[in-house]
Amino acid sequence: MIKGLVRPSYIAFSHLMGKATKAFYPHFPYGPGRLTILPTTKCNLSCDFCSVKESLNAPEPGVLSLDEWKRVIDSIPIYTAVDFSGGEVFFAKNFIEMLEYFFQKPRASSIITNGSTLTKPIVEKFIDFKLPMFLVSLDGMASYHDRIRGKAGVFERATEMLGHMIEEKKRRKVSFPITCIKTVLTEDNADQIPQLLEFAERLGVDQIQFAIMYHNRLQMSFVTFKEFERPELIEGNSYAYPASVIPSILNAVEQIFEFKKKSKMYVGMAPEMKTKEEVLQFIKDPKSIGVKSCGRPFTDLFLHGDGQLTGCISHDFGNIRDFDYDVQKTLKGPAAMAWLEHFKKQEDYYPVCEGCCRAVHTVKPK
Repeated sequence: MIKGLVRPSYIAFSHLMGKATKAFYPHFPYGPGRLTILPTTKCNLSCDFCSVKESLNAPEPGVLSLDEWKRVIDSIPIYTAVDFSGGEVFFAKNFIEMLEYFFQKPRASSIITNGSTLTKPIVEKFIDFKLPMFLVSLDGMASYHDRIRGKAGVFERATEMLGHMIEEKKRRKVSFPITCIKTVLTEDNADQIPQLLEFAERLGVDQIQFAIMYHNRLQMSFVTFKEFERPELIEGNSYAYPASVIPSILNAVEQIFEFKKKSKMYVGMAPEMKTKEEVLQFIKDPKSIGVKSCGRPFTDLFLHGDGQLTGCISHDFGNIRDFDYDVQKTLKGPAAMAWLEHFKKQEDYYPVCEGCCRAVHTVKPK
């Protein structure tokens, strides 16, 4: 029961903090409410649907040293939730050492991985760290998942390590990390969804989170920009499921909602929408659904492995080195403040926010 409340409670807190920060900006004492650390662009898999695939495995000059990461970590407020994402985080230099330093204090945090390089000692470290949430990407059962990820054996390794974490938690009689499977609803995995739901429940994971496909190039991206006027800002979500696969995707969503009624496992869906009907409409007509308003840009910060800073919309906020490694200063830096003032002036349903997994989506007025 408590595990099922963790994600909804965190989402509610994030929305509330975003609204308050936006309303009182720049006077609200914040900084930041959520920090996403992207320590590397490196990834060992090749997923056709990956929203950042064009930016992966790029050269990484000027990456932060371990000592620099420690200075960043020391500046993170205790109330800031920290997500480690990528790329594949385990290819980041000094990643485990960074985590060992990070978890010297209790932290609201999560790690997402494709699971392909996990080992039992690493999994056990996460339990030692009392990591709040551990997420593994699985997009279907073994043969499908390995094919779409471009590497044999990935499903087996990821699920074996998830299973080990679950059993080790039972042995130690602890509740954390909360385990979560992250699944993208691709153009051809609808028939995999019922099997995956049953598998996740048998495995004993705490949560499964589905993501509807979208493409918004300037959202949560390795591609940064400095202009206030760009075509992508008004283009919005440029992805739509092909008409031929929409019936199967709609059926999969119906099955997810039916499964959710009977399962003790938390079952989530992103982007966030209030009703199943809105989810179905988003799949059929994605441009009819958008984000009326959002405070997340005023409190969410992204930090890349080379020190690059952006918001959830990847406007260039500078480099963490320019702020003496202090994340609390960054959202009040000149570049961030100029962008946020621009963002605040935009009318409802700003297209660049379409599809965002962190924002509440509603039907646009006609």
